[in-house]
Amino acid sequence: TSSYYMSKLPDWVDNFNKLELPGKYLSQEWKTFFPIEQYTESSVDDSPYETKIAGKERPTFPYNLPELRKKNGGFDLLSSTPFANDLLTDMAKATIKGEQMGKNTTTDFLTVSFSATDIIGHAMGPNAVEIEDTYIRLDRNIEDFLNYLDKEIGVGNYTVFLTADHAVAEVPQYLRDNRVPAGYFNADNMEIGLRDFLKPYFPDKNIIENVSNFQIFLNQEVFTGSPKSSGVDLLIVSELIATYLIQQDGVASVFTENVLRQANYAEEGIRGMVIRGYNPKRSGDIAYVLQPGWMEWGKVQGSTHGSPYTYDTHVPMLFYGFGVKQGTTSAYHPITDIAPTLAVLLKIKYPNGCTGQPISELLK
Repeated sequence: TSSYYMSKLPDWVDNFNKLELPGKYLSQEWKTFFPIEQYTESSVDDSPYETKIAGKERPTFPYNLPELRKKNGGFDLLSSTPFANDLLTDMAKATIKGEQMGKNTTTDFLTVSFSATDIIGHAMGPNAVEIEDTYIRLDRNIEDFLNYLDKEIGVGNYTVFLTADHAVAEVPQYLRDNRVPAGYFNADNMEIGLRDFLKPYFPDKNIIENVSNFQIFLNQEVFTGSPKSSGVDLLIVSELIATYLIQQDGVASVFTENVLRQANYAEEGIRGMVIRGYNPKRSGDIAYVLQPGWMEWGKVQGSTHGSPYTYDTHVPMLFYGFGVKQGTTSAYHPITDIAPTLAVLLKIKYPNGCTGQPISELLK
């Protein structure tokens, strides 16, 4: 929390910290929960597509955490192990008890973000034994937490939803080695080439302010701070940059600010995703999307996310408990449907920034 809400941590948090659980979780060996030969949903343990932890010659089980923590930032190592999820489960249970959640007629809302899967997934990629073992252990964390809710809150007295902020891409080098189109996009090299490309058109002018998050931010002072600059110049620069970008290896689509500002917010497909992600006050002047299998990543080990393709955007959406009808659906629902669905369950107004619709299939 922050000093806006309280000047010191609650006593129950201080008592939780006194348990010194991070040290206890790092005092053990990380080995697979089941015999490693049962891990049939992942690749081989010794894979060239996984990042090695400092102190390990190969990215393989087991991991001697007491020894490895010396070369991996001490307690920082915990977040790269599934035991970080154990600690978070302990904290979630302590929060419910310490704050007396669910003990009166006012609805309480607790969010828990199990992020070890993200950190391990970035380092090892989606096919690693390490990530399979992390999810096997996370499944038990969730089981433990649901049993705790049954005991403390009561069966049928709570609603749970589970989802994710993103999925993940395959390691591009893995795709390449298996003859699938993929690649690595170097934004720094692209920026250098783009600046050289613009020099003959606008000599002695620093046109590019920043390149980040698949966006080009232009130096607006060039177009507004001089009587020689005009809105026409801005349109010309945007089109020149779009023309340059679309010719680069790995670039699939380019969208200028003028196009995004006039586009239909409800448009479907990748273009619609870019439009909904565009903020006219904060976003860049040109946005670009890479081709499937491509990513901006500086190494051949590990993976990341951030593209609009289904391998990056298809995430689970599970509901359980009070007010939820048993069943499944194959209909598409973006995670923005979660907030209005909860609002219906709680019989309250939709949030003022709500863009989704309630999921009628699951409501009793």
